[in-house]
Amino acid sequence: MLNMLLLNKQNASRFVVYSFVWFVSTAEILEHVYTMESKILQLQEAISIKGDNDILRIQDQHVKQQLKQLLLKVEKKTL
Repeated sequence: MLNMLLLNKQNASRFVVYSFVWFVSTAEILEHVYTMESKILQLQEAISIKGDNDILRIQDQHVKQQLKQLLLKVEKKTL
């Protein structure tokens, strides 16, 4: 009896795996996965670009601040 239950359990598990593989292998699902992957890559690229822009903006602000300080020092020396 126990052997029969184990065999049925194995067959059921095998059936579930085969069903899942069949479902995932359909063209519609593969297309959906490809579309989602493309969207994820686009989002990652956009986040990367925004991050780079934020870094550049911070660097620009730092450079502007240093230039202002330098100009103030030059003005003080010329006065």
